[in-house]
Amino acid sequence: GGREMEEHYECLWDLLSEVPSIITEGRSVLEEIREINMADPNEATTRIMSNCGVPDANTSLGLSHKHVRELTQLLLATEEELGTTTVEEYFSPSYLETDMWCYWRSMFAFETWHSVVEMRRYMNRFMHLLPGMSRLKDILFTKYNQYESLVLPVQLMLKAQGVVFDTKTQVVDLDFDFTDGTTTVTAIHLLRDGEPETINTTVDDLVFVTNGSMTENSTVGSMTEPALTNREVGGCWRLWQTIAAKHPEFGRPEVFCGHIDKSKWLSFTITATDSPMAEL
Repeated sequence: GGREMEEHYECLWDLLSEVPSIITEGRSVLEEIREINMADPNEATTRIMSNCGVPDANTSLGLSHKHVRELTQLLLATEEELGTTTVEEYFSPSYLETDMWCYWRSMFAFETWHSVVEMRRYMNRFMHLLPGMSRLKDILFTKYNQYESLVLPVQLMLKAQGVVFDTKTQVVDLDFDFTDGTTTVTAIHLLRDGEPETINTTVDDLVFVTNGSMTENSTVGSMTEPALTNREVGGCWRLWQTIAAKHPEFGRPEVFCGHIDKSKWLSFTITATDSPMAEL
């Protein structure tokens, strides 16, 4: 899938500055991304269209003084103060009719029933994009799809350095030692080609765990049918549920995977040729 990127993805850019290009010898992936965005900066004519294709000429965010106060108070509040408040519980109904909310929910997949704490986190992280949000300004992109432009170069670099990518393998459980208030993985239980296997680990090993994944249960639609919702609990989620049952410090996965109809995400791409949309 594709992800919107911007200039303050500091860790990603630092990483890609060390990753060699798979297109041009002697260059880094970061140099390629910088070059294409300098030559063809991203900026849309409009973000909102209405009345069957008439662009919205309003480039403002549609915010009143009341909405600005609500946003300011949100940034100043603590997460403890906000608690479990949802977006629609926090904001006045008129805010949910603004262009900003339309831009925000389309960029970050927010819904009115989502946590306003999460929105606050995104506000703190991406506030600098607000002035250009109506035109998608300052969003960076890669030359090809993000797998070929980002993931594949990293993968090939790591393989060249001896890193092993073990496919057809699923981690199903982890053993822990909670002695003296520390958490140490002592064993990794997995299925390799369907056969059980255990890897014993020590305090000198680094174990990185994906506890849940937004693409774990993804499905693909067609040109005529939407993608079907896969309601099974996938491998990443089962692993998280398994280790969460062992200690409260691993959180509550059901908060994230227990409300599928309120957390599922449908994404689509329009291919338009010889149409009014292609000429806008």
